[in-house]
Amino acid sequence: MTALTSELPSELLRGIDLVTCLKGWGRYWWNRNRKEMYHLSKPIQCFDAFLSHDWGTPGWMKVWALLLIFNSVPAAFVALGVCVCTCSLLMVGQLPGGWPTATISIYVSFLVILIFWQRIRNSLGCRVPTVFLDCVCIAQHDEELKKAGIQALGGFLTQSQELLILWSPRTFERLWCNFELACFLRQNVASSGKFQKRIRLVPLSMARLLGLAGLTNLWLWLAWLVWVIIESNAFLPGLAVLLASVAVLGPSLLGQLSLQTYLGMRQMQDFLDLYEQLGNFSVRSASCTCCLMNHQTTEGQRILCDRQQIFATIKRWYWTENADPEHHLDHFDKVVQTQLLSEVKSALGIGIPPLQYVIAMLGVPPLTLIPPYMHMGITQTATYDIAGPWWQMMQWMMMAIHVPAMAFLIFFINMFGWHIGLQLRRKHFVSMPCSLCLVMWLQLFVLGSVWCTFAYFSFPKEPWRLIPATCALWAVVIGLYLYAYRHLAKNQRKT
Repeated sequence: MTALTSELPSELLRGIDLVTCLKGWGRYWWNRNRKEMYHLSKPIQCFDAFLSHDWGTPGWMKVWALLLIFNSVPAAFVALGVCVCTCSLLMVGQLPGGWPTATISIYVSFLVILIFWQRIRNSLGCRVPTVFLDCVCIAQHDEELKKAGIQALGGFLTQSQELLILWSPRTFERLWCNFELACFLRQNVASSGKFQKRIRLVPLSMARLLGLAGLTNLWLWLAWLVWVIIESNAFLPGLAVLLASVAVLGPSLLGQLSLQTYLGMRQMQDFLDLYEQLGNFSVRSASCTCCLMNHQTTEGQRILCDRQQIFATIKRWYWTENADPEHHLDHFDKVVQTQLLSEVKSALGIGIPPLQYVIAMLGVPPLTLIPPYMHMGITQTATYDIAGPWWQMMQWMMMAIHVPAMAFLIFFINMFGWHIGLQLRRKHFVSMPCSLCLVMWLQLFVLGSVWCTFAYFSFPKEPWRLIPATCALWAVVIGLYLYAYRHLAKNQRKT
């Protein structure tokens, strides 16, 4: 059986930029009429990233993962800049519309950059990453060109600077995904065992979880804003304020905890499945369409076996002289089970999302509370009597600064709950609904304990009590995250 080639004719080397890849919320990921897509690609010299994925996973999850990877951090920086600018104008009384304008501007700027960042870069003349997407970069309208492109798939990988795996539980069950991995690994692993080119594995469940975390945080802090306005303007007296706050914040907090905990437990299960897949990896067990179709088209025409061609190519890459007939397959399996598994564990750790994306998705909603807090300080609407407007402004700023700390603390408590819930399910065989209820009650207890402690030490809400209480809260949050992401520091020391 003839092996696939690693040489790619220059006329077939075509790619698309991220603007096209993400256009129309990624309509090219699920468009059935793929014969019309080839004209979207253009001749290039190399790819910034080769997108490895399986077509059985919904396209919207892959598009959201790409938005998170490439756009979320710039969006957070822009939102921070808008927050600084609008608050500065609010401070000097020059912001039309007051604090609602500032809050809305922060939200809108984040969403616009999150969705359109690559298009904005392109319109400004900045370089946009070029990627390989199989249905666009390999001709679908011409059978000869399509066959040549598939036969030279290894050449596309050779010209790629990064292998970006949009992972789902199906990914390593597909033979062509394993072929892409085999090609990139054989040219990428040096004698030292370290990767010369980057292999980035992004679990789609993680991207979905962070998207939901951003939405639920937005929901929670909007409810918090409503409560702050009620409390500061004394719409309700005494105990009624407390009851109103519970009525406003309670459903938001419960909804956030339940959704994040459920998806978080599923994500942790996906991570365990991922590590198990890599640890027990076997290219022989992967499936391919031609074998499922019994090597015949729907019209009854005979087609070549992809498995035989791919195995012959892996033999050319991984076989050593005088070895067993299937040594090349065992060798490739071993590389995945050891070197790739070690690399993935170093990058993903115990399964918590990368820190930069956590900060980007969770840090923006609390920023939107700074303008109303500043407005309350400026207009002297504080509930508590304190000496002087500057002290009053300091009071409200401290109350604003503690909100992001609480957002990150809630997410950390969620991560803590995911691990406990997964252990309950795996080791003690507790059902998902029971695990979810137990974990949520534990999360509420921990969160309530922290909140009551902070409220006790910061009451009354005066700067001389708020400042040390807020600093202590931030110190706890930073310490917890440093502990949770300690694997990153270990990896940097190794390199």
